[in-house]
Amino acid sequence: QADGQLFVLDGAHNQQKMSVLVQSFQEKYGERKIPIVLAIKQDKDYEQVINELLPIVSTAICSEYSVQQDMPVQSVPAEVIAKRFKACGISAQVTYSIEDAINAAIKTNEPLILVTGSLYMIGSALRALDAKL
Repeated sequence: QADGQLFVLDGAHNQQKMSVLVQSFQEKYGERKIPIVLAIKQDKDYEQVINELLPIVSTAICSEYSVQQDMPVQSVPAEVIAKRFKACGISAQVTYSIEDAINAAIKTNEPLILVTGSLYMIGSALRALDAKL
């Protein structure tokens, strides 16, 4: 929680997990629509993940990451995710780091924000939020 904003971080990263997340969200918050920070690992079906999110998203803050572990891990380019949201009639902005995405989410002044799409982004999101507290 930062300045009255509640950030919900969830590692849902495929259609099935995103479906469960959205169902749980709707059980807790009803038909509410909120800003979503989203980055998705390159080998995932991003279109299906986005389709699951549509009932709860007011605006999308699309981001990307590159992680070096045993093997490099890349996300779907933020522009590709944003283009898909826009094709579905959802406003979307592009950021090139998770930190920038969190900063953009804070600037919305919305009370509830969902950060999701990949376990790889959660650590970066937590660090960015910690820096703001």
